[in-house]
Amino acid sequence: MTTRKELLPGVFLTSIQDGQFKTACFSLSFLRPLRAGEAAMNALLPSVLLRGSEKTPSIRAIADRLDELHGASIGALVRKKGEIQLTGLFADCLEDQYAGETVFSHLLDFVSELLFCPRTEHGAFVPELVSQECRNLQNAMQSVLDDKSAYCERQLLRAMCRGERYACGRLGEPEELDKIDVRTLWEHDKSVLASSRVELFYLGSKSVGEAEALLQPLPGQLPRPAPGTKNPVGDGGALLQPLLAHLPRTACVPVGTNPSPLPQELRRFSETMPLAQSRISLGFRTDVTLRSAQYPAMLLLNAMLGGGEQNRLYTVVRGRMALCYEAGSWYDGHKGILAASAGCGRTDLPAVEQEILHQLAELAAGRFSQSELETARTGLLSDLRLLCDSPGRLDEFYTGRAAEGISQSPAELAAALCAVTAEDVCTAARRVRPDAVYTLEEA
Repeated sequence: MTTRKELLPGVFLTSIQDGQFKTACFSLSFLRPLRAGEAAMNALLPSVLLRGSEKTPSIRAIADRLDELHGASIGALVRKKGEIQLTGLFADCLEDQYAGETVFSHLLDFVSELLFCPRTEHGAFVPELVSQECRNLQNAMQSVLDDKSAYCERQLLRAMCRGERYACGRLGEPEELDKIDVRTLWEHDKSVLASSRVELFYLGSKSVGEAEALLQPLPGQLPRPAPGTKNPVGDGGALLQPLLAHLPRTACVPVGTNPSPLPQELRRFSETMPLAQSRISLGFRTDVTLRSAQYPAMLLLNAMLGGGEQNRLYTVVRGRMALCYEAGSWYDGHKGILAASAGCGRTDLPAVEQEILHQLAELAAGRFSQSELETARTGLLSDLRLLCDSPGRLDEFYTGRAAEGISQSPAELAAALCAVTAEDVCTAARRVRPDAVYTLEEA
């Protein structure tokens, strides 16, 4: 059973009662507009908070405390959903009935402690810890540059969406790191707590009534305790009372994704690098998003083009025509953007581009078999079944849709996919418009 409720102004809970897992999980996500200038700070904050609290001041102490909670875990969340950045913490633990004692409420106390009573020095975050996590974040950004497929995707979106928030990377931009110090990060953290929309997610065996009873906030809104003051979080208190009690709710920063503008002309961008093979990425705009009735058809179109098993780009462009070494496509329903990419020899770049466009035109004209459609549908339905077996993926599914104000379950999406016809796929394909071509060519 799934419910969604507003607990405080700008604080929402999605609760799923499901007894199939022996673990319970919880996430807290702060929603911010994705934008250069603060994206890197948002991505940095969860990692800094996980370096310790006043009560548990080291990674070793954190590990010991989680061991005491029957091997519970807490990890950082950094997600990009359209033009919304979600950052926070994800935690899970053995269900109380299997542990033989109360575990989950103690875990939530610990999450509250990390969020609201972090380890500090001179009234701000510890400089050494911030420096270390900045280096870790820089390395994560660099790994994108080292992965040429990911690099091409990043460069395509930066060029294609210049001037739009969507152009910003999930982790922010490397140049932002030079502007971060302990004081600016501390002040930003206080702003995140005070003005961000908050999405809470719970998956476990507790009934809706039990969960709601445990999730009632304490009266009053308390600010974050000053560094060095006693942590007011009690041991084993009500589930989320400590969390909610310390959220100083002010007017929330608006979040949402702006519609994808339709392209006026095809734009081209190119770079050269010492490479073993060249790469090409084509970006397309659509007016089909998560909110659109045509969204399931666009998912199927992408699966048939390059996102599913036995897709056109793999079987035709790579296999039959031998134009490229690898190829695929992806679709972001938050923004309504479709992209296709391939790795090939430099001289084959024009032919690969033309064949990708040709395969889209073929799909728009309905030149595909019912078997091809059903193979794509079976793959997507299988993915949804696997999603329902993963608490982490369920969290991302529901939280991502909640970020856009959409209520949809995996079962509802599966039913919508089953209703898609061949003509629906053709209609979706005709709403795909080429916007930009990015090539990374061998030097």
